[in-house]
Amino acid sequence: MRFKGAPMNDQSLEFQNINDDSTHPRIVRKSFRIPVVSIQDIWVEIDSEKYTIVDIGEGGISIALKANSQFQLDQRLNDCKLHLEGEVIQNLNGLIVHFSSDLDNGWQYGIQWLEIKKDSIEKLSKIIKKLKAKLLNGE
Repeated sequence: MRFKGAPMNDQSLEFQNINDDSTHPRIVRKSFRIPVVSIQDIWVEIDSEKYTIVDIGEGGISIALKANSQFQLDQRLNDCKLHLEGEVIQNLNGLIVHFSSDLDNGWQYGIQWLEIKKDSIEKLSKIIKKLKAKLLNGE
């Protein structure tokens, strides 16, 4: 294979700035999410429907659906219930902040929790700490 132009040497290496594409928002995750899709006793109830949680963090969850649902970007979800290994955290309000197709031809939705009460945050933090320890210990 032949390349046109002069051969590369120490003096021919140049860097070019990449323009900032401000039309795409920057996504910054502020907290680590724990993968929990294989744990049977972890799910969320939204509008009386049960959904599998893919991963969980103090600020939100990701759920998986086999087909596109009625959820829309920026949709507010009221009175959600998190079921976490026998514990239930109720009266959670969330916001759909992301959705995309997944590798199984389904959909993955990111839900950010809004206005979480202090006792719910404490309960959630405790459970997440326990899940993180299980993950790190290979359980």
